[in-house]
Amino acid sequence: MRRLLDHWRPLLAVVLVLGTAITVRAAIPRLGFFRIGTVEVVGLEYLDEAAVVRQLGIPEAADILTPLAPIAANAALVPGLRSAAVSRRWPGTLRITVEEAPPVAVIIDEGQVAVIDDRAELLPYPPGRVAASLPLATRDSAAAALLGRLRRADPLWYATFDEAVVEGEVVRLVADRRVIMLRSDADEMLLRRLAAVRGWLADQAIAWRDLDLRFRGRVFVRREAA
Repeated sequence: MRRLLDHWRPLLAVVLVLGTAITVRAAIPRLGFFRIGTVEVVGLEYLDEAAVVRQLGIPEAADILTPLAPIAANAALVPGLRSAAVSRRWPGTLRITVEEAPPVAVIIDEGQVAVIDDRAELLPYPPGRVAASLPLATRDSAAAALLGRLRRADPLWYATFDEAVVEGEVVRLVADRRVIMLRSDADEMLLRRLAAVRGWLADQAIAWRDLDLRFRGRVFVRREAA
């Protein structure tokens, strides 16, 4: 009898574990302690949190064992979000960590003020939240990508831009009556050079009017008229 019991013991253990898991899974929906009572959205600056949560498709009876993959998939479809990760925090909280698409310019679209990202895609951000720190531009994908690189390189200086004018392959930026001319395909190295030139001019107390970086390997500076 003992040998027979030893032979069946591993199978009995598996059955017991499975039975316990099924019982716990069936009981959790009836225990308020394990239900999702709070949804935290981390990383939002421009989108409305309540509106985002409504688009996540979280079941009303969601609990700690509710699958997260469908919620993450819904979050990835929310306009204005670049990425989203969903995690649990015990006992009853869902945490959604998101990355919003960066706004780089405001445009006039069908007579209305709208916001675009660094891919020149329209964003569902209220213009009033971001318009004061963005240049007015046209919807051009190459220029939008350049504006995105500039915004990442120096966000404080970027906030001073008033206008971004696209002239063929050249983008002319206006900031406090100063003009910066760049090719729309200007890379990170050139943008670092621009920052270095601006820093050197400031250190030397040189008042400048225009910076022209359209020509490879050269920066032309036009001084402020005396």
